[in-house]
Amino acid sequence: MLRFFFLGFLYLRQSKLFSKIRRDSFIVRGAKIHPTVDIKSGARIFGSRNCVIGRDCFLGPNVKLYCYYEKIVLGDGVIIAEGTKIISHNHIYKNLDIPIKDQGYEAKKIVIHDGVWIGLDAKILAGVEIGEGAIISAGAVVTKDVAAFTIVGGVP
Repeated sequence: MLRFFFLGFLYLRQSKLFSKIRRDSFIVRGAKIHPTVDIKSGARIFGSRNCVIGRDCFLGPNVKLYCYYEKIVLGDGVIIAEGTKIISHNHIYKNLDIPIKDQGYEAKKIVIHDGVWIGLDAKILAGVEIGEGAIISAGAVVTKDVAAFTIVGGVP
């Protein structure tokens, strides 16, 4: 079983164990991040208590994980390129009589399995599960599940 470490923002700045997490990354208390994770400059995790990152993952510069309302789980060896955004919630837009901003949010868990490679500036949206070894091309917008060992790209 994997061992995870609970992190606090101040602890990251002082720890040699987590030396691969850059100083200008923003991760608040509660994230479960394996100590072998490499997080580059400008990466942000919002809603950290819902974030789990496995062994030997890489988060490139300016990667953003939005997990305020539901979990984002990254398996082992996941590579996420610069500028990618992973968002576990979306606005509700079912009632035409109510403005979208007043209808609240719908949150769904995102699971990214072992060995996935996500290209530059991709967007992964709520409720998606990406199978082991899949490749998401640069600039892709992923709105549906991706099977294991599949290459996907484009905007729906």
